[in-house]
Amino acid sequence: MPQAQPVGYIVLGAVIALFSGFFTQVIILKWQDSRMLAMLKVLLSDAISQMNTVIDSIELIHSKLKTVYIEQLMQLRSARLNYDKNKDFIIRIKTIKLRKDITDYFDTMMIFDSVVFALLGMKNKGQFVEYADGEIKKQIDRLPGIKELGKSIIGDLDKLKTFLFCT
Repeated sequence: MPQAQPVGYIVLGAVIALFSGFFTQVIILKWQDSRMLAMLKVLLSDAISQMNTVIDSIELIHSKLKTVYIEQLMQLRSARLNYDKNKDFIIRIKTIKLRKDITDYFDTMMIFDSVVFALLGMKNKGQFVEYADGEIKKQIDRLPGIKELGKSIIGDLDKLKTFLFCT
């Protein structure tokens, strides 16, 4: 016949089970959060690198031909698409300045391609051609600063720490 266990052992076993389950859940949540941050770092770094490459192309073409190709603006929009789909996850980045820089970068690039797209439309219709050329030049002149902000963001993203095996 089995012996009855003292109530103290049963309570101790229950407390150990409770705390080990809680501890395990905390580790799992921390790992999942870190994994999301690691994926976000890659997504943002890739999008910014791609956009900076397009910026280089825009600057080169504009310096030689004094124009911007619609295809280049579409490439900017394409690179920004992943950011637009996942921007709610930016909150996972704890550094307020980095979050603001990321938002500023992508918002500035959205404004850039929208403004230049509209100006090219005016120019192609023969409306306000000199004005459009001047405004496009102003927008192009802003690109080196935007590109530097992008490089700074990539450097800051590389410094973010993740948990366990999430890199």
